[in-house]
Amino acid sequence: SVDEAQNHRAQFERQSTLRSQMLARAEAERGELVALESRMAQLKTSGILEDENRLDWVEALNQSRARHALLKLDYDIGPQQLADPALIGAPGPRAWHASPMRISLAALHEGDLLRLLDDLRQHAGPWAHIQRCGLKRDTAPRALGAQRPAPQLAAECELLMLTAREKGTP
Repeated sequence: SVDEAQNHRAQFERQSTLRSQMLARAEAERGELVALESRMAQLKTSGILEDENRLDWVEALNQSRARHALLKLDYDIGPQQLADPALIGAPGPRAWHASPMRISLAALHEGDLLRLLDDLRQHAGPWAHIQRCGLKRDTAPRALGAQRPAPQLAAECELLMLTAREKGTP
């Protein structure tokens, strides 16, 4: 009958619409997975998903000191601890850790500090989260005829060096 045919047609259209919606959701999820896989590869490449390597951080700081002829550079790396969840946002399946780093620098100008922080970010691996950085003009009296230029600025920075590991990994 005509009514049965119309009912079958309507049912077929509903099923077709549902299948199309399911296919669209599956394609969207596939796109999200591809983006997530790409992001995970970036994180692995950056070193964020590895154990912290303090030796790399120290080498990056020392190389930067030599490369940019920094006048004075002191640093201290504190013990690693769990990172503040507010800093990370939604942590997901990883446990985030932070190692506090304090940097003290005597510089000719602020570009010295910017180059040092850039070097640390590029060469030290994990994420360097700058918590605080301050500059003060050095007003100490200058010796006449000094062989080396005298520092003009004193910089003090506090950073957190972030790494992530699978939860439950020591």
